[in-house]
Amino acid sequence: MPKDSTVAMKIGSLRSALTMNQEAFAERLKVAQGVVSAWERGEYAPKDGNFVQLAMLATEHDLLSEALWFFQQAGLGRAELLAAAAPASGGPEWNKAYSAALIDAQAEYPNDSIARHRMAMGVADRVMRIKASRKAEQGSERK
Repeated sequence: MPKDSTVAMKIGSLRSALTMNQEAFAERLKVAQGVVSAWERGEYAPKDGNFVQLAMLATEHDLLSEALWFFQQAGLGRAELLAAAAPASGGPEWNKAYSAALIDAQAEYPNDSIARHRMAMGVADRVMRIKASRKAEQGSERK
């Protein structure tokens, strides 16, 4: 019997819903395929940052109830889901900004995963607003 069958089942279900094999899923999450396999067998649970990555992946594919569940496993909740849902639909640019900000947030909040993720989400949101503003300015200059 797996140590944490709920987590294992949720991860396997997400991967199946995305029609990805373990290798592609692992690549998308920037972990080894063996890590995904161990998660799905319930050998150990993902770290908070991995739960957030899983939530973001679910959000990108409009699997919002799954995203909320993964956010909750990381100690986050509905506010983060709402913050993530809008920009994540914008795709990889937001995720890239979020990932970069998460590295900086680790230095700022080494012992507080919730604060790290909130900071990274805030930074990614600001980056996307700045990019959208610049794009709008460029569009108005062309007219």
